[in-house]
Amino acid sequence: MAVTQAELEAKVEAALQAVTAARPGVDSAVALITSQRQQIADLINNAPDLATAAANVDAFMAELQAQKQELADAQVAPGTP
Repeated sequence: MAVTQAELEAKVEAALQAVTAARPGVDSAVALITSQRQQIADLINNAPDLATAAANVDAFMAELQAQKQELADAQVAPGTP
C-alpha cells in the first residue's frame, strides 16, 4: 500500500496531537502515584509498631479499592459518554 508524503505527515501530526492531548492525564497519574507512595511511606514510618503499620496500609488499600470501584461504576453509569 503506497502512502504519500502528505498522508504520512498527517498521520505523524495526528499521533503527536494524541500524545500531547494525553500528557495532562499522564502527569496527573504520575502525581497521584507519587502522592500515594508518600502516603504509604508515612503510614508505615509514623506507626508505633509493625502491626499498626500493617493495619494502616490495609486500611489505605481498602480505600483505594473503594475508589477503584467508584470509578468503574461511573464508567458504566447511564449517560456516561
